Amino acid sequence: MLKPFFSLIALIGILPIGATQSDLDRSFEDNITLISGYRFKHWKHDEGRLMVLNRHGKVVFNQANSNVWGWNVGDLDGDKNDDAVIATWSGGAHAEFTYSVISLGKKPRTLLSFDMGNGGGEDDLKFIDLNGDGKKEIVSVYDGYCYNLGVGYGYTQIPIIFELRNGRYEERTSAFRKYITKSANLVFGWLKSDIKAKATYTNGFRIGAVEYWSRMTMIGKEVEAWSTLKGVLPGVVYKDLYANKKWLHTVLNARKDRVGYPSIAKLPYHRRTERPSPFEQ
Repeated sequence: MLKPFFSLIALIGILPIGATQSDLDRSFEDNITLISGYRFKHWKHDEGRLMVLNRHGKVVFNQANSNVWGWNVGDLDGDKNDDAVIATWSGGAHAEFTYSVISLGKKPRTLLSFDMGNGGGEDDLKFIDLNGDGKKEIVSVYDGYCYNLGVGYGYTQIPIIFELRNGRYEERTSAFRKYITKSANLVFGWLKSDIKAKATYTNGFRIGAVEYWSRMTMIGKEVEAWSTLKGVLPGVVYKDLYANKKWLHTVLNARKDRVGYPSIAKLPYHRRTERPSPFEQ
């Protein structure tokens, strides 16, 4: 479970053991958290700034252009060094979020930087051992289809899973078939219920359909997905989606481009390669 060590509304940071009253007084101005010898400094009157200094006082991260906060999540990769998450967001409604996982060893390094896009919830990142190997995967959400399905905001929550490989967290969603299959069955049940109840406008079914199709496609069951959707969707919706399956694939595959491993000094990572939508808003 994530342990927040400072937030946008915090007045006092978590102070190291042995802190004095003067340290406490200064914390009203500068929120400072000590993790594995690294100092995370967050300015009370400048919510968008975070500075990370190493054991020698050298600045290894200095972000002043985004709203920033973070979590101490302990040792994720098993190298006996604490790891931390730095979260940045652009601010405003439907803000864009980026999550960066960094290792706080003698030489700090980036384990993952994920340009999530729409987010901001407590469940943006989940740390779960999905395959029983004793190492926790990172489960999050890819928002590539948001605003792109002809139904306004149309928030789609496509699962994306990062597995610890080669000393970093790599996108490995397709490898977790059991988890994705269970998720696909769940969203398909919601889709059928909506269609039966006529709970949304006809083109609104695109959201549930794409949620289901994307999951099935990631585990190699696209043909089955199209066959199943043909049996439940209104004809016009099915034909419209099938005619644009090349675009659907382009957007789904673009999830891999949201992931980067820049040096800590160059965080956060931002990259979008999704194509313009063929569906009218």
